[in-house]
Amino acid sequence: MDESFLKTLYNITDEIVFVKDKRGYYIGANKAFSKKFKIPLKKLIGLTDFDIFPKEEAEMLRKIDKKVIRTKKTLVTEDHLHINGKLFIFHTKKAPIFDKNKKLIGVSGFAKDITKQKKLEESLKESEKRFREIVENAHEWIWEVDKNGLYTYSNKSVKRTLGYSPEEIVGKKHFYDLFHPDEKEKLKKDTFKYFSKKLPFHEFINRNIHKNGKIVWLLTSGVPIIDSKGKLLGYMGTDLDITKLKETEEKLRKSEKKLRVMFNAAHDLILLANVDGTIVDLNEAMAKSLGKKKEKIIGTNIKRYLPPDVYKERTAKVRWIQKNKKPVAFEDFRSGRWFDNRFYPIFNDKGKVYQIAIFTRETTDQKKMEEKLKESEEKFRAIAESAQDAIIMINNEGRTEYWNKAAEKMFGYKRSEVIGRNLHRIIAPMRYHKAYKMGMKTFSRTGKGPLIGKIIELTGRKKNGKEFPIELSLSSVKINGKWNSISIVRDISSRKLFEERLRKQAKSLSEANKKIMKMMTDLKKKNEDLEKFREFSIGRELKMIELKKKIRELEKKLDNG
Repeated sequence: MDESFLKTLYNITDEIVFVKDKRGYYIGANKAFSKKFKIPLKKLIGLTDFDIFPKEEAEMLRKIDKKVIRTKKTLVTEDHLHINGKLFIFHTKKAPIFDKNKKLIGVSGFAKDITKQKKLEESLKESEKRFREIVENAHEWIWEVDKNGLYTYSNKSVKRTLGYSPEEIVGKKHFYDLFHPDEKEKLKKDTFKYFSKKLPFHEFINRNIHKNGKIVWLLTSGVPIIDSKGKLLGYMGTDLDITKLKETEEKLRKSEKKLRVMFNAAHDLILLANVDGTIVDLNEAMAKSLGKKKEKIIGTNIKRYLPPDVYKERTAKVRWIQKNKKPVAFEDFRSGRWFDNRFYPIFNDKGKVYQIAIFTRETTDQKKMEEKLKESEEKFRAIAESAQDAIIMINNEGRTEYWNKAAEKMFGYKRSEVIGRNLHRIIAPMRYHKAYKMGMKTFSRTGKGPLIGKIIELTGRKKNGKEFPIELSLSSVKINGKWNSISIVRDISSRKLFEERLRKQAKSLSEANKKIMKMMTDLKKKNEDLEKFREFSIGRELKMIELKKKIRELEKKLDNG
């Protein structure tokens, strides 16, 4: 083959091609290699994997090269490599290179980037896992049968519907084994007509026998499973338990009296009408709403009491119910008032919808409450966003769910930087991480922890790495069956500085007080000494006065003598 052709093919292929010598030095590569790893081909020559990839990845690649050299065999691997910090996955095939003397001189490699493919595979697995979880936990009974009607799959709802566990029917029972004996052969024959034509069937009403012997009415829908060659493999479908609906229908048909009692005791507006709109019965609440006595309303057509557009809409819903044999629910707004409406089909003995039971409830007050709740939530959000303290909520995995503006200002992280991330790894110093991991396991399961319901002082860490004192108040709340924690965080740096100043001032005052007390003690002693001196001086003075007085008296006596 022409060498120029091979060279052209070598460079235009999207697959990465490279050649290394036995020591692991690159001696050649194609343009795809240069483009992917952002290395000019001229600079690549003489480099090793240690010059291109992180050490651990380079060691792994070198180990593979050595194995190819040692075994002299082609080796296929899946390599996880980082390029500029981003992870890529490659499907790599490495083979030994021999010279014309059949001496091994190096290793050649062909690598294909399968990163997107792997991500798609992971997404598919996750999607399938979610789908399976939904199916397994669905309220409806979901099943699969083979072309002979033998169950090949059943979700757990069969236990709730018919009393059997999936293990009791999969591979052991056919769908027609569960039919009521009186209808089994006919329903089996009707069903296999669909099988023979590979047609889907929708909302097929049938009686079945519960494990405990009770009758269960099911609404069944199924679609064929067909292979690429058009061959029928089986059916998959769902069953909805409509036993209660059928029982209600039977009670309505058999007991007019009970129906009227129910109608007249209800606060809801209740009306029973034929599919053509003729009113058969209604309760007192409905009669009051229409402004006439029941006797004058029964036998008239509902069209008389509805605006043309509303009547047209109601008629369309009745036609839908007749076709689908299922109830409908909807809301409407009339004359400034909200109403919640439920239309239920009533079946005759042949399974045909011939009447509609209409339940209407005014929900104006409820709507107002919902508006108030919405307004309250908006007020809470406004308060939370304007709060001086940081308000933070994390889920049971430790990931941030809510982060207000005060938190942004306090820690330096924007909301977009923390939502969905593990909060403690971001704002808690490393010395707290071990205790957090231990406590988080208990909290996720019970909503309890040593710090829940307490106010404590800790240390937080800002985006710039600076640590600062905080006051933390923790509480727990259960949302959708999972525990979440709400933290109110206050920066107490200023308070700590103030406390330190007060401590220093208190120490200074204490020292000053000691000096004052010493001065007062010294002054007291001096006063006592002064008082003694004063008493001594006064006593001496009094004695001198008395002596002088006696001398004068003596002199006077001498003069008179």
